[in-house]
Amino acid sequence: RYYQIFGDPAYGVSPVLLSPFSGAGDRTEEEKEWNNVMGSVQVSVENVFAIILANWPFLQAFWKHWVYTSPVGRYYYVGVLLTNAIGCSRPNQTSQHFQCSPPSVQEYFYR
Repeated sequence: RYYQIFGDPAYGVSPVLLSPFSGAGDRTEEEKEWNNVMGSVQVSVENVFAIILANWPFLQAFWKHWVYTSPVGRYYYVGVLLTNAIGCSRPNQTSQHFQCSPPSVQEYFYR
């Protein structure tokens, strides 16, 4: 499978990152509709990031992370992993919105 992330236009476009169509007056109706649909999904994804940061405040403690010495990406990865594990036993608002039943904790870690 090939996955892509839909993000803010400030991040640009790459093989793994999509951005909304730009140019307010130059977009077709299909492009406007696509932007609207994807924008609602983007808000849901941003809500999940907020859940992760609420569960693990250390991830926001930028004053404790040192450039080139703190493995911030690894910290965040662990925060996502543990938040997903919590979501297996207590589905969050985002999974309920998309009617997506989470796997059991056993399935999540050993699949």
